[in-house]
Amino acid sequence: MKIMFSAEFEELLDNYHAVSIDEPDEEVEIPPITPTEDEELSAEEALSIITGGVSDETV
Repeated sequence: MKIMFSAEFEELLDNYHAVSIDEPDEEVEIPPITPTEDEELSAEEALSIITGGVSDETV
């Protein structure tokens, strides 16, 4: 089956230029995410979250 292209489409193909995508984009330094004072947890609060709120006293 032969596909017929319009003249406009053939012109677009003639103007097509392949570009390598293997070249990395400009490097952007991403600062580490650190908690704010409002988001900081004590060790006890963190352990409570990890253990699902179960303490030794309730087990």
